[in-house]
Amino acid sequence: MNQFANCPPPCACTVNFCYNKSMKNTHLEHPEDAILSGDLSVIDFLTARDHKVAIKWDGSPALVWGTCPKTGEFFVGTKSVFNKVKVKINYTHADIERNHGDGPVACILHTALECLPAPNSGYVQGDFIGFGSGSVFKPQLIEYVFKKTLTDPINVVAHTHYEGDFSSPSSVFSNPFPKDQSCIISSPEVNITYPGYQYLSLLAKGIARFAKFPSAKSVAAIKQHCNKFIREQGEFPSARVMYDSLPSKYKGEVNVTLFRLYLVVSSIKMRLLNCVNDTDSFVECRIMGKPTPHEGFVLSQGSKVFKLVDRNTFSHLNFTTAKSWK
Repeated sequence: MNQFANCPPPCACTVNFCYNKSMKNTHLEHPEDAILSGDLSVIDFLTARDHKVAIKWDGSPALVWGTCPKTGEFFVGTKSVFNKVKVKINYTHADIERNHGDGPVACILHTALECLPAPNSGYVQGDFIGFGSGSVFKPQLIEYVFKKTLTDPINVVAHTHYEGDFSSPSSVFSNPFPKDQSCIISSPEVNITYPGYQYLSLLAKGIARFAKFPSAKSVAAIKQHCNKFIREQGEFPSARVMYDSLPSKYKGEVNVTLFRLYLVVSSIKMRLLNCVNDTDSFVECRIMGKPTPHEGFVLSQGSKVFKLVDRNTFSHLNFTTAKSWK
């Protein structure tokens, strides 16, 4: 098949299951963005002290593979396995050709079908890091420099283990792979030294009493408005500027206090983010040749899961850096 021309040869590939989620991991929200929808539970979430935490890797695309809950067959796919309408599940190379054509994603899936190990139960979601042997991989913005050479034909970091139907999966804590499983990159363990920020929780809850929250249909547009500042300026301005620059059609739905609350929750998140400790150093992260921390972390407590990302640094760079990586 022509699409294998630039693919590594098929084979037989390392994984972190530090966090749990009771729903499919198709999108992770910034805690401050959740505030815009009126979800004040995020305040207690951030100031709790019993989180599970995992590294957020900058891999792409997301891969889902394992035993199909409907057919019992081994499959590979992208997040499209979770689609409500056009579900794309691949059991064979012909399925991949039909569902994904012959581009880069199809090339990755063809190799994944040949190489990725089946979990001992259910199915797994992870991030593609790169093809073939080597110690330096750059799937997206961040370049990963491993302290040892990876020797497998495909390298994937897995992060969520699921059981149940694609429409309503539940994740489980067990690691479905043996230690040193080929093709699976073991993610370093991380922990949190909790900061003293309880006063910020009280402040946020006090401000929330006077905040005016938008209608559900306007939340997405206001999130985009907030993202605009990260994209263009690399930081959030004052609450007054965020409100005054809001399109007039939305000003009647919110008030300045909402953006004050937004910035306080963002501040709580950053305090917590700065207290997450990476206890292993088998991989170094770089952006444009300069050492950098990991993109961020995934934090969970029960069914709630959020991403902790320094938006002023990583989100801004993702918006503005030329997408020249392969």
